[in-house]
Amino acid sequence: MDVRGAGKESILDCVRVQIFGGGGGTMQEGSKYGNIVRYALDRIGEGAWKAGAKLPSVRAMAERNGCSVNTVLRAYEALQSEGYVYAKPKAGFFVAADPDRPSPRATAAIPFDAASPDESAMPYKEFFEYMTKAVFQRRGALFDYGDPQGLPSLRQALAKHLQDVGLFVDERRIFVVSGSQQALQLLVSMPFPNGKTHVLVEQPTYHGMLRALRTANVPAIGLERTESGIDLERLERHFQSNPIKLFYTASRFHNPTGWSYAKSQRESIARLARKYDVYVVEDDYLADLEHDSRNEPIAANDGCDRIVYVKSFSKTLLPGMRLGLAALPPPLVETFREHKLCADFGTSSLSQNALELYLRNGLFDVHRKSVRATYRDRMTELIRVCRETLPTQVTLDAPAGGIFASLFLPKTLPEAEFARALGAAGVPMVPGERFFLPGFPEAKPLMRISVIRADEAAIRRGVELVAAEARRLLRTTPKERDEASGGHWI
Repeated sequence: MDVRGAGKESILDCVRVQIFGGGGGTMQEGSKYGNIVRYALDRIGEGAWKAGAKLPSVRAMAERNGCSVNTVLRAYEALQSEGYVYAKPKAGFFVAADPDRPSPRATAAIPFDAASPDESAMPYKEFFEYMTKAVFQRRGALFDYGDPQGLPSLRQALAKHLQDVGLFVDERRIFVVSGSQQALQLLVSMPFPNGKTHVLVEQPTYHGMLRALRTANVPAIGLERTESGIDLERLERHFQSNPIKLFYTASRFHNPTGWSYAKSQRESIARLARKYDVYVVEDDYLADLEHDSRNEPIAANDGCDRIVYVKSFSKTLLPGMRLGLAALPPPLVETFREHKLCADFGTSSLSQNALELYLRNGLFDVHRKSVRATYRDRMTELIRVCRETLPTQVTLDAPAGGIFASLFLPKTLPEAEFARALGAAGVPMVPGERFFLPGFPEAKPLMRISVIRADEAAIRRGVELVAAEARRLLRTTPKERDEASGGHWI
């Protein structure tokens, strides 16, 4: 059986959504999901798994790939929705007799789990021109590692760029990093002058920060964040009683909820950090989507004396360029430089030169306004459709702009089960468990929904599917749902 035709291409499109658009899903989980799908397709295509053959059990495949059972189930269900396999109640998954038949449902997936930008909204051709100019005009830079802190002329341009968000930072305190994730990894790994060891994180929080903490084996403490912000008294108790070297926060367009701090909270966080000798790492990854000039980052209240300001270009430009910046307090500069040098000797000089040319010619400002309007219109449509369509038990909490919002679920709608159902229905979302520390007592069931790769029409179709799946699960018992599925995900 040859599965290397249109059917395979369509399912691999879904795999690409999971790998590149799932932030998310995390890059790690998305890659494992894709590996499982590709492995199964290869085995079927080679004839090693013939029609009627049973696939490895979910648990066996999870152990083989070092991933969760849920990841394997998503992969198997994607194969099932494409027609490559079928499920037998209480027995497992089997190779279908006609695996070449594609499924409209899977090929029409609406990537509510995406974190990488919509290609149609990105200035690929314009930026490519500046990449070409960088090669010819500054080709000497391609034969040198350069300054690990970043291209001096780009840092000058970035210092001017930061003034747009209310930050006036000396270029000598700015580092160009290979994506904001690198900055987070370096910051959690390096020692701080306060001599403290623990990291305080909001709950929920960006899963990439949680991954950085795990890989660096750094002790982490969680602090609940709600729509109204954080409990400042609890924050002060943590600063006072625990050896907190840094507090990680996304002050604007929080991931996964989309929330932003009020001005009074931003000012209080900066004040408490100074009082208790704690550094704040402010992840302002969506700074370019802020439409209210009064909503400044925390660092604007501090001058970056206690605030490490981290900014990404991945959501508004091209994520493959791997470009971001970190503006650091003076006591951290030399230590960060040493860790950056050990990490990669310096960020790509070609990418840096292209970004500098793009910034200096004013094209980034034009593009930023365009993409800001695009995503704001999408979020407005999401809010409208969810209010009209979702069952009352499911609550949308969404900002006026940005790209992420959250669906908060009732206890009668299990998060993991809902995530599987949405994936099978072609509207994958990222479950909230990925954004919490293990065992965090105040974790709330939620699903992160993204509009970054879904236009208004797709949002309308997608929310209708989400609402239908929510209603279906809410009107049945767990036992009834398990029996209907054959129990194959337990």
